[in-house]
Amino acid sequence: ISDMNLPFESLVSLDLSANIFTGSIPLGLSKAQILSTLILSNNGFSGRIPFEDDPLSSLVHLVLNNNRISGSIPEAVASTHLTELSLYDNMLTGTIP
Repeated sequence: ISDMNLPFESLVSLDLSANIFTGSIPLGLSKAQILSTLILSNNGFSGRIPFEDDPLSSLVHLVLNNNRISGSIPEAVASTHLTELSLYDNMLTGTIP
């Protein structure tokens, strides 16, 4: 899915799991400053986790399992208040920050 033209800045929860979405995770999600839950599991998302430069400080649940996400886990993920991080069944490399 391409960058959707949605009011991301007021988004609190987004669950798009178990669809057939492909491509990169939309960069516009980094504008969702009050987003607490992001579930994009069981799709065909590829590329990197896009929150390297703009961490989602309010994120509590990040579920990206069962995709084709590659690269390393961004250091910014470590600076969030995550209580749930699910990244299994991807093509990630490196260490957990």
